[in-house]
Amino acid sequence: MLAKLTEVRAVRIICDSVLKDDLLQHLHDLGATGWTWWRAHGKGEHTTDDGLFNESPQMYLEVWCHTAVAEKIMKYCNSSHFTHIGMAAGVTPLYVSAAQAKALGPA
Repeated sequence: MLAKLTEVRAVRIICDSVLKDDLLQHLHDLGATGWTWWRAHGKGEHTTDDGLFNESPQMYLEVWCHTAVAEKIMKYCNSSHFTHIGMAAGVTPLYVSAAQAKALGPA
């Protein structure tokens, strides 16, 4: 028997690494209960040249959350606060177990 799946959202953010601490605090304030992040490398709108110490200046961050929190995060990431700063954000549906969805906080 398959586990009952619940639809939540996966918010994906690619941004300059210097934004990490402030961004993580805002994600918490907006209702995110957790996230995963790592250094990002790639080719696209923003260059990802290695920094002075061979470290990527960009990071990829993913938050699993309920729709209301995802909407708050997307509004924040697309606000004028980040005008002319390297940031891209998107959101997709994600299906997780009911127990995992409950751990993300109230829907």
